[in-house]
Parts: sequence; structure tokens; C-alpha cells
Amino acid sequence: MGMVSIYNQLIKHQQMSKEAFAGMDVFLKKRYDLIPMLVSVTKGARDYEANVLKEIVELRSQGLNGNLSVGDLGKNELKLSDRISQLLVLVENYPEIKANQSFKQLHESLVKVEDDISKARRYYNATVRHYLTYKQQFPNVIIASMFHFPMIEYFAVDDSTERNAPTVSL
Repeated sequence: MGMVSIYNQLIKHQQMSKEAFAGMDVFLKKRYDLIPMLVSVTKGARDYEANVLKEIVELRSQGLNGNLSVGDLGKNELKLSDRISQLLVLVENYPEIKANQSFKQLHESLVKVEDDISKARRYYNATVRHYLTYKQQFPNVIIASMFHFPMIEYFAVDDSTERNAPTVSL
């Protein structure tokens, strides 16, 4: 394969990864938009729940900030999913919140967005895998090095205990 062809394939794989991240980012932003509504609907909760709400708001702010690496964003997103899941379990203790029609709709939206994020994360990681595999094959690695093609991070975490998918259900 010629140098030009390898270069073009590297660009193609790199762009596919960027496009996949942008798609995943849309779903992350949808979830970020649902969080203020979740906080509003559950604001009648007690102190412990208030701490969980505070954490959710802080994690949302960190995610929206845009200063996190892909790996750190992945860790932040898993913590956010976990805290949202905790809050939804805690809502079980508040029948008036659980029976609220706004909460029911919000819950359905959260479940859908979490599913969309999961699918987008898998697609993004697959495009990164293709790019990195192609980039590291010989002779591609020489051309990638010559033109300074960057490494791209997976959207994942290092801690195997955090790899379990959070449950968002009532």
C-alpha cells in the first residue's frame, strides 16, 4: 500500500473517531439537560438525598466544563450515572415523588438517554480501536509517526469495579 493511501486511511479512521465522539457528546448533553429537571422534581428529598443531588450537579458541571480528557470524561460519566441511579433508588422512599407524572416522564427519558449513551460509547470505542489498530500496523506506524498522528483515548475507566453498567430503574 502506498504512502498516500496509508495517510488517507489514517485520516479516515481519525475522522470517524471524532465523528463518533461528537455523536456520543450529543447524548451526554441530553442527559446534562435532564439533570436540572431531576433536581427540581426531587427537591423535596431529605439531607442524604440532597447530598446525592449536590454530587449530581457537581459531576454535571465537570462534564459540561469541556476541560476533561476523554478518559476522565468517561470516569466522570460513570460516576454521574451511578449517582443518578442512587437517586432513583432513593426516590422509592418518597411515594409522592414516584407518583409525580413529571418524574415518571423524566425517568423514562433518563432510561432512554442512558441506553443511547451506552450504544454511542460502544461505537466510539470501536472507531478508536480501528484507528489505533490501523495506526500501529506496519508500515502504517512509520507514516503515522512521520505525520504525528495522535493517540486517541478510549471512553473507559481503569477500575474494574466501575465497569458494571449502572442500573436506572424503579
